[in-house]
Amino acid sequence: MLQKTDSSLSTRTKILILLGVAFFAIHTLVFVSNYAMNFPWGDDFTYMRFSYELFTFDEFPINQFLDASGDNHLSFSIKLITLPNLIFNSFDLINLYYLQWVLMSLTLFFIYLTIKNTNKKSLWTLIPISASLFCPIFIVGYWVFATNIWLFPALCISIIVYLFSRQKLSWPIFSIGMFLAIFSTFFNLIGTVVWITGLFFIRKNHNNKFYNVKFIIPWIGGMLFSGFTILSFTGTSSQISFSKLFSIDALGFFFAYLSTSYRFGVDNIILSHVVGCATIIIVSYFLYYFFKSKNNFDSNIFPWFLLIFISIIAGIVITLGRVDLGHDGTQSFYKTISAFSQIGIIVLISIIMTNLNKNKLKTNYYKFKIGILLSIIILQMIFLIPSYYAGWEKAEHYYDQKLLNQNCYSLSHGNECLTASAPGLTAPYERGVLDIFNFWLENNYSFFSDKNFNKQNTNDMLEFQDFLNSSPTKITTSGKIEKLNNQKIITEIIDIENQFIKLEGWILDSESNTLDSIYLMIDSKPFLKYDDLYEVDIQNRSNMLINEETATGWTITFLAGYIDEGCHTISILGKSDNSLFELDQDLLVCKK
Repeated sequence: MLQKTDSSLSTRTKILILLGVAFFAIHTLVFVSNYAMNFPWGDDFTYMRFSYELFTFDEFPINQFLDASGDNHLSFSIKLITLPNLIFNSFDLINLYYLQWVLMSLTLFFIYLTIKNTNKKSLWTLIPISASLFCPIFIVGYWVFATNIWLFPALCISIIVYLFSRQKLSWPIFSIGMFLAIFSTFFNLIGTVVWITGLFFIRKNHNNKFYNVKFIIPWIGGMLFSGFTILSFTGTSSQISFSKLFSIDALGFFFAYLSTSYRFGVDNIILSHVVGCATIIIVSYFLYYFFKSKNNFDSNIFPWFLLIFISIIAGIVITLGRVDLGHDGTQSFYKTISAFSQIGIIVLISIIMTNLNKNKLKTNYYKFKIGILLSIIILQMIFLIPSYYAGWEKAEHYYDQKLLNQNCYSLSHGNECLTASAPGLTAPYERGVLDIFNFWLENNYSFFSDKNFNKQNTNDMLEFQDFLNSSPTKITTSGKIEKLNNQKIITEIIDIENQFIKLEGWILDSESNTLDSIYLMIDSKPFLKYDDLYEVDIQNRSNMLINEETATGWTITFLAGYIDEGCHTISILGKSDNSLFELDQDLLVCKK
């Protein structure tokens, strides 16, 4: 049997390991601080809506709590965990980005405890392991909720591996494991592999039949209950494609999944397949090696094989559910679980090396063998380099996209926010989440509480008010507010029921047909400045006797929450150098 090593590492070695781990941990902390942004994205809105409805509705929003239509995950746990932060922190998301880093750090900590418990000489592997765990390719800072629902199950797996491998089970330890398994299950469907983790440990660590029955029966009962609950609410079974499990597409997907720690990208999908295939070959060799040895699978080796097995089982489950959805297996969010296979390989390599007969190490064969084993870890580290680069590049891209989207809800945005080609999944004002944004705006929550959010518009309005105070000559000019929320205006009094206000029209500068900017006035007070002007043909759009062929057009859009309830007079002023043009039309808008 492989013996636990009692050899203590030198102080110098411990310091070097600590510095190596700290380097990757601090790097990722800096990464998070750079790209954490208080703006939801994509699937984040699913979880934000639950919090919003709980906050605004008289009844518990059970439909939102049980809803899994967005991603087929019954994510009870993440909704409950994040709820206090959102409600008591004004729906601020920033803390949840730092939670990602905390979860990764805790996962590394329990992996450290497991290494310490199995083979202390393998503690040096914490450096390549931390490089993998803290790789920013996964925490790209755009779907903060989706990121956390993958990180929590990974943490639960690492805790159970440590707890169940350190000693014979006791009821307190078993109860903690049961709680973590249930907890993990309702984060993410992949959390169900936690049950497999515990089941293997119970069977491995207890040869006594009484112990097997004592712990296995309630464990299987909890597993069946969790599985039934998921199927009842998600209908996940309908998404599973057993027919394609042994197809070329499924095999390619699975191999790509195993290599998601390494960002080769879609353009290098073949390389991803090669790395995934190599992972299976290496694991197969380790199985052969330890079965062949007299040591077989003792308690020092078993946890690391189990981590690899968990990664493989999760990959099969993901392949079954996603291969028909257009995914190719390279999606970065799979990395959290697939990385366990690479971690297991790293530690097993170290265990093999530390337990080789020192006399045999002098031979060329064993020197070559050691070289091959070390080269695997070196290649893993080299393959992580493009992942780190891609992580920063991807985070920069999504940060810019989110910043543009966030600006669309300010009072200083342009026409880029009004089309389907706008940055983001859909045009900002086409999303079905404007009720949430208006609620935040009216209550000064989320990014609306940032004093700098509308600072540009505030400064513009102060500057324009100073200009008005100078009593410039107003020139009454022709023009028209033609549409409100895509409907032609046929009356001067309009009731607003939409979540946003979209005004379209034109104004004529009698001198040059061009304006520098226009200003929307509400109740004779400057409200916003609009610079994204364009030319419009007015010959066939007006009943007025106008000799000009073109005029200055505008399309102004803003959230309805920016104006108070009641009726308000809307007017338009145009500015060209020091000239002021006043549209000869007012509009009375009433917000209920």
